[in-house]
Amino acid sequence: MRDAVGLIGKKITVKETVYVIHDIHFLPHPAQPGNYVWFGLKRGGVILNYSYNDLLPYLKEQIKL
Repeated sequence: MRDAVGLIGKKITVKETVYVIHDIHFLPHPAQPGNYVWFGLKRGGVILNYSYNDLLPYLKEQIKL
């Protein structure tokens, strides 16, 4: 896809902590309207799941073409 940036493997700083985007998951939620996208942010051997909506401001600020 032209003008798109792959996110897997990119470093991102969230609340002064540097993570690597490890994976992205789509989680359909049958009990509530809407569906959700989650990012797995890795630091050391630990993966923190972060919602797309919460991570979006950091992505806009830090990820460039």
